[in-house]
Amino acid sequence: MSKKKRKLTDVQALGICHFVALVLLSFFGAFAFELVEQFSGSAVGYLLLPINRSMWEFGKMLFIAMSVVFVIEYFVVGRKIKGFIPMHLFITVIVPIALMIVLATFNFFLGELSMQGAQAVLFLSLIIGAFLLSIVWVST
Repeated sequence: MSKKKRKLTDVQALGICHFVALVLLSFFGAFAFELVEQFSGSAVGYLLLPINRSMWEFGKMLFIAMSVVFVIEYFVVGRKIKGFIPMHLFITVIVPIALMIVLATFNFFLGELSMQGAQAVLFLSLIIGAFLLSIVWVST
């Protein structure tokens, strides 16, 4: 029996990167409002963290976090994938817009989504959806 090392395909490497990013984004989202207090008044705090609980701030938080993740993924595996930049640029722009549409629709029909658990489920659903879209797009 030969002991060949199996090499990860680009799609598998991207999937692993997405899983690690999902865990890191979950921690970032869980501690974002606590981080606001530590970075209050700084430009970094205003750029990366939500100042209040408005839809714009949640969208900004998703856009910045996913942009950072996709830049890191580009240097890890994205250079080998054809069309990585336009595909992930599209996903990075569409996810915050989808978040705002979902929140606005929910708020219009059912009232404000105030439970933090429900917000966390919405964020994770959108991020997982974006990552799955990325993997499907790469594998086709």
